[in-house]
Amino acid sequence: MRLEERRAAANVELKELAQWLIAERDRIYAELDKKDKCKGLDANREAFAPMHAEFARRMKAIGKKYGLTKDDA
Repeated sequence: MRLEERRAAANVELKELAQWLIAERDRIYAELDKKDKCKGLDANREAFAPMHAEFARRMKAIGKKYGLTKDDA
């Protein structure tokens, strides 16, 4: 698969990941609303930490799958 094709395929997965990230953020916001806590990241780092870790894991997996990481260059 050519680089352009790999990038296009990765872009499809990245768009799906972005949708997941938004949905997960909204879910966390809803939980924080129920607990009557401020929504901001700075005020609730512990609430967002699992989401950030999963996002990073998925980003690395997509990069590796399509050979787009620095290690693959």
